[in-house]
Amino acid sequence: MSVYIYKLYNANDCYIGSTKHPLLKRLSQHKSPHNRCCSKIVIQQGDYKIEQIDEVHPEERFKREQELINELSTLNQHTCYS
Repeated sequence: MSVYIYKLYNANDCYIGSTKHPLLKRLSQHKSPHNRCCSKIVIQQGDYKIEQIDEVHPEERFKREQELINELSTLNQHTCYS
């Protein structure tokens, strides 16, 4: 099973994430009032899009996600891979 690396973004901010689920399902989780993730900033600002930017094997998931976080100057400047 593949893992999808995606970006949730608008004109101001960008959030990088990964999921095994379809992107629209993951987007609905980001839009939930129970979302405690920094992605809610993008959702609250409105006019956002979600886009798949890569597809990887599960064992590559966190390494690739971290590479894109580092590269794209995103809201989620945490370490997901060490």
